[in-house]
Amino acid sequence: MCAFVEPRVKPTIAPRAYISQRGAPRPVNAETRYTPPLSGTEVARASEPLSVLRVDGGASVNNFMMQFQSDILRKPIDRPKMIETTAFGAAFLAGLAVGVWKNIDDISSIRESDRIFEPDMDLQEAQALHKKWLKAVERSAKWEE
Repeated sequence: MCAFVEPRVKPTIAPRAYISQRGAPRPVNAETRYTPPLSGTEVARASEPLSVLRVDGGASVNNFMMQFQSDILRKPIDRPKMIETTAFGAAFLAGLAVGVWKNIDDISSIRESDRIFEPDMDLQEAQALHKKWLKAVERSAKWEE
């Protein structure tokens, strides 16, 4: 999923020197870079400042990806022990409907953290990497002009 709503932005394979940072495979590193603008937008829309971002799903098992997100977003990333939550979400809603749980607070107490990733990268390095990524996105939008 691309974080930009821009029809001219095309899927891009960037040069090895840019994408392969810190020894991560290029596809993993490229996927990691989709989140900062989207999360930045969501963070800005939040009614309260977000102190931590909770993640789930298959990509969240990748330690590099979660650490990189934390570094770029400058927020802790909280990965749960139960990462595949789609089926559990449906089960929780069904249980809520029939009275297994009284409210959402009962359900949220079930969640347990596996690991919390804290920002570790130097701020200037994180900003420079994000700026390069934005430049690559901008360039990919101009290929068909």
